[in-house]
Amino acid sequence: MKQINFTNKQLKQNPDGSWLLRKKIKGEEIKKKLTLDLPPRRLTKKDDPKMTSAPPKVVAAALKVIAKVIDQGKEILEAGRLRKAKVATIGEIIEIYRNHDRTQNLAANSLSQNINCLCSVIATVYKIKIPLNDTPTSRAKERNALNLCGSPKAAAAREEIVSRMSSDILTGELIEKYVSHHLKRGPKISVHEDRPDHLKAHNGKMNSLDKQRVQRTIKTVVARARALFCEKSPVVGNLVCPVEGIYKAIRLPDTLDDFRKQFVFKTPADPEYELPESDELAGLWGGLIDLKTDQPEVYKAFKLACDTGLRLNEIRFLMWSQIRQLPNMILITVKDNGVNGGTKSRKPRKVKLSQSLYDELVEMKSSNTYVIGGTHEFRKWHLGKEITAWMRSKGWDRRQGIHEMRKWFGAQVAFQTNSLLDVMRILGHKSYRTTQGTYEDMVSYPEYGNIADTLPGAAKKSRKSKAA
Repeated sequence: MKQINFTNKQLKQNPDGSWLLRKKIKGEEIKKKLTLDLPPRRLTKKDDPKMTSAPPKVVAAALKVIAKVIDQGKEILEAGRLRKAKVATIGEIIEIYRNHDRTQNLAANSLSQNINCLCSVIATVYKIKIPLNDTPTSRAKERNALNLCGSPKAAAAREEIVSRMSSDILTGELIEKYVSHHLKRGPKISVHEDRPDHLKAHNGKMNSLDKQRVQRTIKTVVARARALFCEKSPVVGNLVCPVEGIYKAIRLPDTLDDFRKQFVFKTPADPEYELPESDELAGLWGGLIDLKTDQPEVYKAFKLACDTGLRLNEIRFLMWSQIRQLPNMILITVKDNGVNGGTKSRKPRKVKLSQSLYDELVEMKSSNTYVIGGTHEFRKWHLGKEITAWMRSKGWDRRQGIHEMRKWFGAQVAFQTNSLLDVMRILGHKSYRTTQGTYEDMVSYPEYGNIADTLPGAAKKSRKSKAA
């Protein structure tokens, strides 16, 4: 260590006789009260006529403090060098992704889903089993019946196991094995699905619809797993850039490019939306009277979805303060109220609420703050499950539950307005393609005559007499 000199300001005696060290070493400022065996007596001009130097013991103590700081800096640098030389673990990557300032702009659901999908891909390929401390009951059957991917407890247990693995496993081969495994396993079939014989697998081969269903699932999971290493996200930017990325402090695996760019297959088209038939809806409409008496909060949430097209997350914590009575209508302002996280597109939107439903909600009011009463845990964790359970009990066998009522509402708006732009604005779709892909045929189906009437054997229309 080079010789270090101290000025009177850098090594100064306090009025009580103690000594204070203040000095900047390699950009780091040191401020420390020195511990000495000297008597607590303040120096005078009799001790040091010029008052320009500290006792040797004080200088020695100050040098020890500085040497310790320098050594700690070296240890930190060495630890950083070793950390960069060693490939990061999956846990280190997840921790940075979850807590970095740039990823906080993502919706909370998106953040957790991306992490869960990465862990799911790894756990599937490496056949990691999740130990759960549950009694041997029908837990698995319940999970299949509710069409869940796993409980938060199971996801946390899986993440804990995967986090200890090296990120060297992130390769193109990992993606290939995951795709192969999923294609062999086939689609997840929920117990409420009524599948005719022609849609069931024969000789281990899936039909074309099931194959597309599996491919859509694979594509979604892989895309979310890769989102932790995106380059061109409009929200978080380039996460893997060596200069401006969020993983600068750790070393990512050399195989990461193969993991990110491994070709899966061309994304199959989304299935066309089919408007529910009248007999599908009859069971739901017929059960509303009993639902209002037995489960009033579920009743309110279901009718809000049918009348306004709100998403479940927008209904859960809808506040009375978001509802305004105007001279000619009642409007709900869907926005971030501090609890619900706002709309999916992050942009506030206004939706009309019918007068009759508003009067009904006021009559059934059970909370001064929220339209849906009950506890916070009920609204967040149980409301959606209870709505789905009620719909299943009434014969509803579609894959989605209350979200289908949002689509049904959008179809009614499309029929009445004949405008996709109006549908897009009311439903709050971020992309016009989303609205177009679902409701286009409802507003722009070409009109033409009945072709069958021109064929031989068609029933002839009765002609009206000229006198009539």
